[in-house]
Amino acid sequence: MIVLDKCAVPSVIPWPPTGSSVQEFLDRFQNYLYKRLLQADVFLVFNCYVQSSTKDATRTSRKNKSSRVYTITSTTRLPAQSVVLTVSKNKVQLIDIIVSNLRLYADEFQTKRLIGTGKNPFPTKPYQGQTF
Repeated sequence: MIVLDKCAVPSVIPWPPTGSSVQEFLDRFQNYLYKRLLQADVFLVFNCYVQSSTKDATRTSRKNKSSRVYTITSTTRLPAQSVVLTVSKNKVQLIDIIVSNLRLYADEFQTKRLIGTGKNPFPTKPYQGQTF
């Protein structure tokens, strides 16, 4: 069993070069995930953004350093890694896109079990028609 913190994974996957689309990152993420699924079952843990939590206070304090919010879709240009990962609204958009992308390609991940958490804190198996 492999447990992946989705918010740590972007630090491990080489960030696409300037000018690349979000889709380039999604392709790299999917490739990274697929390699892990060849090894073992994967539990993909996404942050749940709960307002008024301790973590929310930490995120709020980060806003002063970098606060530009982008509209992120799979076809838009990928902002700098620091901007995506330090601005909560950008990170939430990227997580939503990753989850949507996983739903589209869920059948390709059937070599092992892919179980994930997202906005819903209860684990699900997307390749069995369940959603994150």
